[in-house]
Amino acid sequence: MTKQAHQKELKEKVKPGIKPSHLKRSKSLSDIPAAPESIPLKRTASQPALKQPNLAKQIEQLKQELVFSQQTAQNYLTNLQKAIAELDQKEQQLDSVNQDWLTLAQKQIDNLKKAPNVRIAELQQELKETVKDATQEITRQETENKQLRNKLNQTQQQNQDLNQQVKDYQRAAELRINNTESIKETNSWWDWGPVFLLAAVYLLATWLTRKEKYYD
Repeated sequence: MTKQAHQKELKEKVKPGIKPSHLKRSKSLSDIPAAPESIPLKRTASQPALKQPNLAKQIEQLKQELVFSQQTAQNYLTNLQKAIAELDQKEQQLDSVNQDWLTLAQKQIDNLKKAPNVRIAELQQELKETVKDATQEITRQETENKQLRNKLNQTQQQNQDLNQQVKDYQRAAELRINNTESIKETNSWWDWGPVFLLAAVYLLATWLTRKEKYYD
């Protein structure tokens, strides 16, 4: 057998699983061990089949959540505007009531100055009652305005919180979309995995052949 024929036959015999040390110790081609049979990989019963996530459904769900959050934010904004308008109206009413009570008190004072002495005590009592009623009404209006301000502050805080939630949903949607693209890239790599493996085996066989030729 010529050297070229020997190298050709050796190249045909070299398969994955053969160590270089086996080739070095071999005296003839018949001594080269055969490559072990590949064992097929099987999925065990405890390992569930991988399910590709329904990306379109997830994205649609995120869109619906964003729309719902935006609608809720718009509702809070509408309620906030109504509360501001109601507060302005109450403050105008309070100013009007204060002016009315001041006018009435001034009239009582004028009448007191003009009234006879026999009516001084009676007019003074009426004046006290008028001032008392005016004070109570002012206190009630101030309490109601304070409650409206608190409600307004709560609505503003809720609106800020909701805006933050909308931003969080948007960031979560972007992250999920980015993760989806990463999963697609990973799957593409695994599709090319067998090709890379065959190429590596071929390169190894070529290297072993050249090494055997060098030793000869």
